[in-house]
Amino acid sequence: MFKRINYIVIVRKVCLFRQVYSIKATEGIFTEKFSHTLCMCLTLLPSTAFAEDPEFHAGDIAEINKIIDTYDLDLPKADPADGSYAPNEWSTGLPQLVFWTEVSPKRVRVLDVSNKDLTGFLDVSGLTALDMLFCNDNQLHSLNLSGLTSLKTLQCSNNQLHSLNLSGLTSLDILSCSSNQLQSLNVSSLTVLTELNCTNNELTSLDVSGSTALKYLYCYNNKLTSLNVRDLKNLKRLDCQSNLLTSLDVSGLTALETLECSGNQLQSLNLSGLTSLAELDSSKNQLTGLTLNNAAPYSKINVIYNFMEDTSAVNGRDIQWDENDFVFYPQNGNNIMIIYDKNDGTGKRENSTLLKGERVQLPFDIFKAPEGKFLKAWAVKTADGLQLQPWDSHPFYEDTTVYAIWEDLPKVNVKLYGHDDIHVTWDALSVEGYTVYYRVEYMRSTWDDYEELTEETTDTYYKQPNLEAGARYKFRVTPYIKINEEETYEGEPSESSYIYILKKIAAPRVSKSSRNYVRLRWTNIPGESGYQISRSRYKTKRFSTVKRVSYKYSTTRIKTPRNRRYYYKIRAYKTVDGKRIYAPWSAVRSYRLR
Repeated sequence: MFKRINYIVIVRKVCLFRQVYSIKATEGIFTEKFSHTLCMCLTLLPSTAFAEDPEFHAGDIAEINKIIDTYDLDLPKADPADGSYAPNEWSTGLPQLVFWTEVSPKRVRVLDVSNKDLTGFLDVSGLTALDMLFCNDNQLHSLNLSGLTSLKTLQCSNNQLHSLNLSGLTSLDILSCSSNQLQSLNVSSLTVLTELNCTNNELTSLDVSGSTALKYLYCYNNKLTSLNVRDLKNLKRLDCQSNLLTSLDVSGLTALETLECSGNQLQSLNLSGLTSLAELDSSKNQLTGLTLNNAAPYSKINVIYNFMEDTSAVNGRDIQWDENDFVFYPQNGNNIMIIYDKNDGTGKRENSTLLKGERVQLPFDIFKAPEGKFLKAWAVKTADGLQLQPWDSHPFYEDTTVYAIWEDLPKVNVKLYGHDDIHVTWDALSVEGYTVYYRVEYMRSTWDDYEELTEETTDTYYKQPNLEAGARYKFRVTPYIKINEEETYEGEPSESSYIYILKKIAAPRVSKSSRNYVRLRWTNIPGESGYQISRSRYKTKRFSTVKRVSYKYSTTRIKTPRNRRYYYKIRAYKTVDGKRIYAPWSAVRSYRLR
């Protein structure tokens, strides 16, 4: 078999000895018409050699296709993946999946896969022109960012990252990796980094020593015992609240405008060199003294809950303490600490520092409950100690640990109450001191989400009539507490198993089985326990049951007198608590056995 190949003919050199009548060089068929000798040098090239460059970078197209495949995103893939086109859906909608560079072949400049239910491992190392990556609000455990030397912005907050390798990201300017499970973070090689947010992790180590371009550093709600920021001369804002810092050297940070270091274990703080500092919050520490700058433009200072006996412990600047913008309360060494233990829950809560004898209102929603649990109470000093209700106001006189006490969420039971009625019941939460409401929802197996049945109820049962015959339903019950008119504390929902609603089945098919028997056939329906078959000599009356058949069968034989016309009908039933619940009767079918 021969294949026709299109060629383009290029005339390189022509030596003409006699007259040439015509030379026709075209893409496709090459024809020549000569009258005399012609000396030529020709180059034949396939026409594909002159094809236009693809609009998109084929490698980037392949990488996006792989991400769509791996995480089953609801987006079309590019097909073919040769760079000739990219689906419009990639760069439309909110948020856009990708933004492209301007010059062909276009590269992926911005990738936004935030809040896409991504799990496990995300590899974007092949997108080497990437400028911005948004993969926040997923369940990712790790990222491969190797080779992304152009990356300037990385937003990977609210995942489950245990580690983060940032080596080689020499252009990174903004990094947000808050609310993960990071235990250590090293950004010392990121010399152009200007903003870092690593709050709400488990950090015990944070190395920012080489990130001298940093202007904004947020590292609150971690477990840091030390923090070296001495070389960050460009730093404007430092928020290191709720850690375990015992000392903090900020003496050379002349650009610093805001310092928030509350909720640590600092015993002294020297701010004499901070000429630009305007706002300070060093509350809830163990400060016995504080040194201010004489000329700094202070607008807010909060040193509440420390160990300074009176305002004379504040040196370097006369402050008119007004208990508004400049807050100082002498403590006389009477501070105590309340420690919240999540007791198998998840999340973080900073310890509360307060005066001896001060009352504390215990919260509802600081920790996420373990799976299948609901907050029942707080136990004082030990997990089996005195139990206090959430939002109780209770005085404390010494350092105290309070433990979250969890209770099993209600188990949801569902059963047929009639052929199209369902009865839903659940176990009440055994709490005291506050009212639990329940929200009931239901969902058909063909639906995408639940539909609310009742806004609130304090009952532990619900009846839902007139459901769709033949459909399959499940129910969800969510307990919640009304804290006030605007706030509620909501537990995790409990779900029932699916249950079928019985439906009317089609009339049975009747045929001769043998001399004295007819055979009935029907189509099984899901969720039934069996079938009831009735027969009569009349089309609309005097039917009597002739047989009951297990749900396992869709055919049966019935002994029948010959040469008489009989009418047959069938219905499904389900046995619930020893009682049969019946679906409507089918239409009738007549047959005469001859």
